[in-house]
Amino acid sequence: MLDQEIRLPFVKGKVPVVVDFKNHPAIKAIAQWGPELKQKIEEACFANYCDKVASIGPESLPRIRHAKEIWKHLEFRHVRIDPNAKDIVVIYLVPVWDEDEHMEWCIQGTENLIYVGQFLGYPVDGYRNAR
Repeated sequence: MLDQEIRLPFVKGKVPVVVDFKNHPAIKAIAQWGPELKQKIEEACFANYCDKVASIGPESLPRIRHAKEIWKHLEFRHVRIDPNAKDIVVIYLVPVWDEDEHMEWCIQGTENLIYVGQFLGYPVDGYRNAR
């Protein structure tokens, strides 16, 4: 459960709002992510890393030789879910190789990687055309 507070008209102060995401279809899909999606994420992140190395050189970046090595170089910040986007999540993270730009992943369902790239801040369902 996620606890937040909102202001209600006619009420002094804020009132807690409890949102139950446990039964949201996107949360259920996350539990079913498998090796194919993992490989897609690894390859996309590794390509992003290689682009960064090509643009600034390897001197100031960690050495990542294979796509499977990216995981230890990622700092996850949060997951965004929109109640109206039933099967899409956006994950916000900071890759060690690009701490200034930050990164987002948009995943639909259990295996569709819609976007991996620079933080855009779009609404959860706004990444479909971000490629």
